[in-house]
Amino acid sequence: MSTPLERITALVADRLGEDGQFTSTPVLTLEEFFEGNEAEGSILCNVVRDPQDLGSLVPPQEAFEIFSEIRDRSEVADVRIALTMFDDPDWPFSDTVLVETIATPEEARGWFEEEIGPDEVDPLAPDDDLVDVVRELGMDPDRVLVLWWD
Repeated sequence: MSTPLERITALVADRLGEDGQFTSTPVLTLEEFFEGNEAEGSILCNVVRDPQDLGSLVPPQEAFEIFSEIRDRSEVADVRIALTMFDDPDWPFSDTVLVETIATPEEARGWFEEEIGPDEVDPLAPDDDLVDVVRELGMDPDRVLVLWWD
């Protein structure tokens, strides 16, 4: 039986270069990214609940609940995590979430509490490298919003 870290490493191994950078962007389901993930800062790393306590990061399981609730919305078809880096030995990192939805970017911003909302919400650009990946996953690129946290 493999550990959660071994499982996630196997999921992305074909897209991971020797330098820890991805050769192409792996996109995972919520369950694939969050199952066994205990690495605070692996997602929503610059989001702090309490500005007086910069260590008050959003725990991975709370992030999973937030994104699961979004996925369960009637106007949302899917939510996926686009991995950005795997330079932390504990878990890969993401600053980007893909949401297949009929909602507008403004409506999508409203799904989050102000302090944890994305810095940017934009439709997937037709020339974005993720278009082919999104199509491979069976998602409609014309209905995908890219949520990004700085």
